[in-house]
Amino acid sequence: PLPPDSTLPPLYYDKLMIANYKNTLSAKYVPEHLIKIPDNYTAEGYYGLYATQEAFEAYKEMYIAMYNEIKGRMHIISAYRSYARQSELYNKAVQNLMAQGKTSTEARSLALNTTQTPGNSEHQLGNTIDVSNDNTTDHNYLETPEGKWLAENCYKYGFIIRYPENKSDITRIDYEPWHIRYVGVNHATYMYVNDLCLEQYVELQEEAQEEADDYALKNPATPD
Repeated sequence: PLPPDSTLPPLYYDKLMIANYKNTLSAKYVPEHLIKIPDNYTAEGYYGLYATQEAFEAYKEMYIAMYNEIKGRMHIISAYRSYARQSELYNKAVQNLMAQGKTSTEARSLALNTTQTPGNSEHQLGNTIDVSNDNTTDHNYLETPEGKWLAENCYKYGFIIRYPENKSDITRIDYEPWHIRYVGVNHATYMYVNDLCLEQYVELQEEAQEEADDYALKNPATPD
């Protein structure tokens, strides 16, 4: 256990996977328990999307709550992406920037603001979902009733806004109010209450592990 006065995450031992600019997933990694998302939950023209069953079940519960509270609607436009699919998206982003006059080096760097390189995207984990109410991704999503509700309530259903507005210097990804990641209610609540992005939380989990190990050495368990 953590020391009684610790403020670090109590679920430090439930390590959360993270994929970002310094944590790369294998090209062979495919999450377990992927299910096809029913078409009535996806945006028009977006078919054949998949997510982990746990993430989608939580999403359905959250969607119903949003509708009941504000009559809001949102549609899934992206979920699980394979390593190969992420390669396609990143290369397309680079090509578009080069078509605008950027050099190859400039394009590859600028593309990272919105599109991760293959292996570094959390979409490959299967528990990340992009939502929309007009079939697009737009920073103005936060100004919609659905976007505001999502920002204020998604943690109650185990989701976080993966790339918050005030954390881009840490995540190295521009603000994306439509991009949610399932982590479970307890983890999500801790991050929401303490205004943490996932990178910060995972770092605190590591600190908590060290603190717990040190505490155990200084306070060995004794038999009753």
